[in-house]
Amino acid sequence: MRNDFEKLLIVAAHPDDEVLGCGGLISLLNKKDYQVKIVFLAEGSSVRFDEDGFESEIIDAIKKREYCALSALKKLGVNKENIHFSMRKCCKLDTYPILELTKEIENHIAEFQPTCLITHNQYDANIDHRKCYEAILPALRPVKKNSISLAMSFEIISSTEWNYHNPFSANYFIDITDVIEDKIKACLEYRGEILKANHSRSINTIKTLAAYRGHQAGYKYAEAFNLIVKR
Repeated sequence: MRNDFEKLLIVAAHPDDEVLGCGGLISLLNKKDYQVKIVFLAEGSSVRFDEDGFESEIIDAIKKREYCALSALKKLGVNKENIHFSMRKCCKLDTYPILELTKEIENHIAEFQPTCLITHNQYDANIDHRKCYEAILPALRPVKKNSISLAMSFEIISSTEWNYHNPFSANYFIDITDVIEDKIKACLEYRGEILKANHSRSINTIKTLAAYRGHQAGYKYAEAFNLIVKR
């Protein structure tokens, strides 16, 4: 039987989602010398500007966020070669054909041969998150060449919990007690994305959520996931 986490592919909408969603797991796997690859389907900055195109100011913001991602993931043990950035516009993944997104994911699966795939939850408040989930489903088809034995979705604080009618259904928990500080340090590399204590995207809230998920599963700190498929 294969180890489901031997090779993890994370399909995230924007840089910082990967650390918020499963930064602890990333650290755990790299400490075990497992392989982790992250694919970002969109940049995460242009939505904050009024311009429609990629103007120089927007490009600078995108590059700054990419640098933050490289710094954050380096702290978690991810090699630069295993981080893929896309220049699709933030919060506009619904304007791209799903087939385009799925084919990109399938290409990464064919190249990397992951045993596990993790992406966003289907009910997130963010449209890009929902499109990531939609795009991975065809890529999970049980064809002979598919290497994936486990697929899950993670929760992104300040998005997942803001869908008040379809709360996150946590049914898979990973103990991150030994690496919670690794996750916090990685989150802090995303300057400007981590906010003050009265916001849900604060260090205090990130740690509180990890404690709550840990209490659900009998750990001190945990990350929670929703199982999509196990085979």
